[in-house]
Amino acid sequence: MDQEVMDSGLEARYEKYKGILKNLTIMSDVFMRNVFKNRECTEYVL
Repeated sequence: MDQEVMDSGLEARYEKYKGILKNLTIMSDVFMRNVFKNRECTEYVL
C-alpha cells in the first residue's frame, strides 16, 4: 500500500478521535469507565 495513502488515513482517524475526545470530560461516563479500569488511576482520583 502506498505510504502517502496510509498516512492520510491515519491522519483522518486522528482528527476523528481528537474531535470525539475534546467533548469528553473527567465526568463523562464513557471516559471515567475507561480511566477506572486502571487501578492506579482510581487510587489517584480517590
